[in-house]
Amino acid sequence: MLVSVTSVVSIRPFGSIFGAKIEDQSHPSVGVMIRVKASAKVMLGQPVVGDIWDVQGSLMATPAYGLQIDATKATRKMPTGKLITSFLASHAPGVGPERANALWQHFGLGLGTVLSDETNIPAIAAVIAPDRKNLAPQLAAACVQEWKEAEAQTRTLAWLDAQGIEDLSIARRVCQILGESAIERLIANPYCLVPLLAWKKVDPLAQKLLAEAGAESPSSDIRRLVGACDAVVKTHIKNGHTAGTLESLSSGLVNCLEVSVESALIGDAIAAGKRHGAILLVTENWWRAPGCAAMEDSVQQRLREICVSKSPVKFPKTKVIEQMLLDARAGGHPLHQEQREAVLKVVFSPLACLQGGAGVGKTTTAKVICDLWEQFGGNLVLTAIAGKAALRLSRSTGRLAMTLARLRMQLEERESIESRLDDDLTPPERKRAIAKLAKLAQINDCSMVLVDEASMLDLTNINALMRFMPDGARLVLVGDEAQLPPVGFGLIYHRLVSDVSITARLTVIHRQTEATGIPVVAAAVRDGVMPDLPQYSGPLDGVSILEHGGQGLQASIQKVWAQIRSANNLAPLIVTATNKGDAGVNALNALLHGIWHHGNALEEMKGHFGQWFSAGEPVVCLKNDYSTGLFNGLLGEVTRIEPDEGTLLAQFEGYDEPHRLGDLDLLDLQLAYAISCHRGQGSQAPVVIVPIYQSRMLDPSWLYTAITRAERQVVLIGSREVLADALAQPKAADRRMVGFTWN
Repeated sequence: MLVSVTSVVSIRPFGSIFGAKIEDQSHPSVGVMIRVKASAKVMLGQPVVGDIWDVQGSLMATPAYGLQIDATKATRKMPTGKLITSFLASHAPGVGPERANALWQHFGLGLGTVLSDETNIPAIAAVIAPDRKNLAPQLAAACVQEWKEAEAQTRTLAWLDAQGIEDLSIARRVCQILGESAIERLIANPYCLVPLLAWKKVDPLAQKLLAEAGAESPSSDIRRLVGACDAVVKTHIKNGHTAGTLESLSSGLVNCLEVSVESALIGDAIAAGKRHGAILLVTENWWRAPGCAAMEDSVQQRLREICVSKSPVKFPKTKVIEQMLLDARAGGHPLHQEQREAVLKVVFSPLACLQGGAGVGKTTTAKVICDLWEQFGGNLVLTAIAGKAALRLSRSTGRLAMTLARLRMQLEERESIESRLDDDLTPPERKRAIAKLAKLAQINDCSMVLVDEASMLDLTNINALMRFMPDGARLVLVGDEAQLPPVGFGLIYHRLVSDVSITARLTVIHRQTEATGIPVVAAAVRDGVMPDLPQYSGPLDGVSILEHGGQGLQASIQKVWAQIRSANNLAPLIVTATNKGDAGVNALNALLHGIWHHGNALEEMKGHFGQWFSAGEPVVCLKNDYSTGLFNGLLGEVTRIEPDEGTLLAQFEGYDEPHRLGDLDLLDLQLAYAISCHRGQGSQAPVVIVPIYQSRMLDPSWLYTAITRAERQVVLIGSREVLADALAQPKAADRRMVGFTWN
């Protein structure tokens, strides 16, 4: 049915919620106000007040929100009649209802046709603001641009639908990337869809379009060969690589082109890919992804420049610092000699890595580094990839730390404001701009930028950070090379720590006592060695294994979880390899919620997208929210639910008081009986359960990261054979093929 947007409640990457009025004259509830909830997968575009949408799904009455529809498909429609004025007032900057109505009064039903032609801008300007000679053409141009973009989107959607492409997320990206000329560009080279669609979907459609356009041999068309190279490069980048071997390229082309490795098409495709810039051939057996290569080379050059840059911050002689470090305290204890040596190395190095495994006191050492840098006149910029790591860094150093995404946003905003200060601003405007600058992050030649959890730093993020590093600014990367590599593509930290001239290493364990045996097992796993593991015998400190033959893994996890929960009155944290499957995050959370809810006869409350919550359940935050102080990966526990109000209270780690989370907040909350290893990076729990089952994720670095989340006890549940196979795998970082080099 057709609805008009009356209010926007929430727009998130995974979906939107908005208020609307039913406009469909054939609908029995025409004119009635409803609430629409649509996930990003079923929605093309974002709702704006005044938009007309075609929404499919069942309309149901809810106690809290009245009539609501959970959309199965939602697409924005081009408005007709007087509804065009709502569209212009909402979308075209500076127009507003009054000027939009003036256009309707003048052009009437022909307004849509007028807006479709750029040559009508003077006529539109004469109507929209006749008394503003300079402003009127800008407003008219904005109206035409917004209308044409929406019109092109609608036209593109219809064309894609006719070609059998019904995935709205793909249609959205096509419209965003290819713009108004999307259809023409797709007809000219349908393989431009490769970045957006799986090759198996692109190739049949593209060959069909090439044949319809008169191509003599679509299967060997140069556009197909280059597209196949693009598809192989795309797969490599998706898997974290920025480069590859001739063998990996040929293997990928064989799969794409469906020919044998001896086929002449393989050589033709490689030559075409090189000629058209799909690959950058470095040697006969090594190639790089061009876009990634440009970023890697830029990062390397900037890091080299940092290494030789001079900071205005002046430190006393080494002996003076050494004496200061002898008197330094961390948590009431003197620094270990290893920590003192690490501090000295870092503060005297323009580019430094602070490398150490779990529990060796990296954050303690980082605090002392920060103290010294500020003591001698420097300023600090503290950041981390994950919000949880940034929060922990803030607490451990006593200084503000923010996510790298937020830091970039503030630095970009500062850059924009500073550029406007050169313009002819009025005194009030200049005063407001200067006041805003005072609240934004800044990196200058006296800054030390410290990045925590740097092993998670991907190429895109460090490349963006380098743009804001002026001469004299220092960079300190704190991390653990044995943990999982970045989720995104590239590998920087793992390459830099091989340089002994810039790397300080911490090896002495402080957090986990030797008595637990966790450090010994973790060290063996880190090196890919099978540890000597006793059979699980109950809630005891240390690392043990509960073996089973591949059947009943979920039941075994449930049994151990319940036993430890009962004995220790705490919920063990399950760190698992996948989201799907019997031992995956989703299934285990659903299973243990059901057991907890029914076993304790507790009331439950439904969140969003199938989530249910009861008091006493572990939860994890999925989004960084500086207004509430909650960050992605932060663990907590539900203390009370309030179904009638649609809210719950959750106590998160590190906070004295619980947070009250309402309707929209629940979009970013998930049960945390089980979490993925990536989400668990940076977290600790007294007891950790690690399911061991066949998965491409399992390797020494994954197991090391999972095991080192525990403070007292780790229970591995699975077979020793699968564990041995996982330990025999190369580490995830070692499997990455990247073009970034150091030394």
